[in-house]
Amino acid sequence: MTEAAREWAKRLGTVGVWTFEAERMPAAAEREYARALESLGFKTLWIPESLGSKEAFAHASLLLAATKTLVVATGIANIWARDAVAMANGARALVDAYPDRFLLGLGVSHAPTVKTRGQSYARPLEYMRRYLDAMDAAPYTGPKVEAPRVLAALGPQMLRLSAERALGAHPYFVPVEHTSIARKELGGSAPCGRTGRRGQR
Repeated sequence: MTEAAREWAKRLGTVGVWTFEAERMPAAAEREYARALESLGFKTLWIPESLGSKEAFAHASLLLAATKTLVVATGIANIWARDAVAMANGARALVDAYPDRFLLGLGVSHAPTVKTRGQSYARPLEYMRRYLDAMDAAPYTGPKVEAPRVLAALGPQMLRLSAERALGAHPYFVPVEHTSIARKELGGSAPCGRTGRRGQR
């Protein structure tokens, strides 16, 4: 495990919140909700991005601006929703504005969702590799910052890719038993999150 991965594991804490609830709220109520979570001692709020969701970076910015210490993590920003340059630079802008408080979780989504967006869900692992290459090469005129990321990963190949190209994996909606499988594929080189069925990480 790299030093950066260790630091992020501490920053995220052992228990966080992953929920669709916040995106259903008006902005003012959502700000209060985020501040309440922070006051209760939760370190991280994971926000989803699905069809009909608030846009991930605008949503994260709203939550970060409303809080002082809460980490906001996308769980999960859809790589089909924006090109790699927009993904990389959206993350960079938030990292610059809120150092150590934004974590980009990104993933390949699911075939029905991608089809609804009018795109073809073909070779998702290969697509993710190319997407990460394009993110890493994305030009940016703002301050040079590193945007930390994790990959949504369930299967062995995507888990291994998350160990190679990110801080770790964000397996979600899986039974507890999956964590040991994920850790084995990660090779112990990166932290591994788990989102249980009740929405807590």
